[in-house]
Amino acid sequence: MGVINRTGGSFLAWWRLSQDIPGTPLPPGGNCREPYGIIRNYDDPQVRFATQDVLRLMKDNDQCVIRTGLYLTTELSSGGTIHNHANGLTALELNNLKNFLTDIKAEGFDVHFAYFPIHNDRPYTWSSWQAQRFAAHVNVIQQTRPIITSIFAPGEYLIELHNEGQGAGNQPQMVRYAWELYREYGNLFGIADTTGSSVGYSAMSAGLSRYNIQFSDYQNPAKGLHGLPQYQDVHGYTPFTSTGLLELNQAMIANGDTRDLIIGETYYSTYTNHVNAVLSQIAQLQRDVEYVTQWPLTPNNGCDGHVDVLPSKEFDYKTATTTSCRLVVNNGISCSESSWS
Repeated sequence: MGVINRTGGSFLAWWRLSQDIPGTPLPPGGNCREPYGIIRNYDDPQVRFATQDVLRLMKDNDQCVIRTGLYLTTELSSGGTIHNHANGLTALELNNLKNFLTDIKAEGFDVHFAYFPIHNDRPYTWSSWQAQRFAAHVNVIQQTRPIITSIFAPGEYLIELHNEGQGAGNQPQMVRYAWELYREYGNLFGIADTTGSSVGYSAMSAGLSRYNIQFSDYQNPAKGLHGLPQYQDVHGYTPFTSTGLLELNQAMIANGDTRDLIIGETYYSTYTNHVNAVLSQIAQLQRDVEYVTQWPLTPNNGCDGHVDVLPSKEFDYKTATTTSCRLVVNNGISCSESSWS
């Protein structure tokens, strides 16, 4: 019988949504979050204050883990995307990241930090290997990991090298990218604080293919790999509303894989049928789930099909034995004083 070991939380990368601002037209393409990236804009006092307000509310509603990260591309930048220059992030962007993570820590959260290469920097689009784009990703990890580890102690953070970056059998460049990135990270830092590339379950067959390939590759000494990470990091929406977690559990049993899971992305807690389906499946697993971090998305899909909730205050991915957060005092300010409440 599986349980959720500790209380997770939500993904947080935007400080507001266009759909929530009366009279605000949607940006081109209908992406209601793109202008409002936190890290790119955190030197703006309005952005920092609003984000601190959201963090307090989330903590007051007993969330314990913030999943966040960097949207990166070598080609362009915008409100929520950072231009990964030849030298990586700018001094201002690195300082913004430091201040954002400092505020997360000050509220008593742990952090699950992920990297999101997008557009042509995502190997999903590649027909051949692109070494320069891969090197840019490694460089940003080398730039930013010291900031994470200077703020969070071991056990208070995990690093996800590539959001849903594990390829399936028909995605050879993504497969190579995932194991080469894991090898590079292991050579530089070891693997104790990483989940590797997360496995996305866009469909059940693709998810199982990705898991099985990663299970094999990460243990392949011929590729210079370092063994499996402590947890299997999986993301799932519709497949997890049915039997996706049970099928993954059976595949792990067949491989002799006894690791616990992290569910790094899934529907927001107001989708009650989905939450209940996930909790029911967890109770039938031959392993535990360390924590769940929900994505700010309901079946309504919002204005851009990817995000429609801010702030993410509800959180229901818990079982009877799930432990709560560590207690902190924030200069006498409780989350109940938030303007979002």
